[in-house]
Amino acid sequence: MSSKSRRLDSVCVYCASSNAADPDFLAAASQLGAIIAGEGLRLVYGGGGVGLMGATARAAFEAGGRVLGVIPHFLTSHERPLKEVPTIIVQSMHERKLMMFEEADAFAILPGGIGTLEEVIEPYLLQQGLIQRTPRGRMLSASGFRHIGLNPPQEVLVQLDLLARGEEDGE
Repeated sequence: MSSKSRRLDSVCVYCASSNAADPDFLAAASQLGAIIAGEGLRLVYGGGGVGLMGATARAAFEAGGRVLGVIPHFLTSHERPLKEVPTIIVQSMHERKLMMFEEADAFAILPGGIGTLEEVIEPYLLQQGLIQRTPRGRMLSASGFRHIGLNPPQEVLVQLDLLARGEEDGE
């Protein structure tokens, strides 16, 4: 991201697609979706209608937000895309990761499993400059902000707002 001030337009959220998620995580995902919509940002997510993915997307949509799902064809029966939100069906996980990366200005991570971890590795490496291409935003983890005492979804957007204004984020 350049040091010049600019407003973010979209946030990619990586998170679990399991319906067995902790209820507190589901609530945090819903809250994050509503906050993203309330801030006028577009949610870019993995396209599933289940687990934290579904909770985040439903909350953003119900709050009047813009939502874009990106899901590989082979996951559509398992992760069940939401009919209410625009969803692009791609052929591979690589294509999904690339499209989500290109469609977002910033990235947030909510709890997930190995699939979530796998999906965040490439954007993380891009952000660190370890592979070629420069992302437009920063990668933030909601769980890493608990020590500050703010609700994680609010803290993520506080950080995103600071990034949008080009201010230092304390790193």
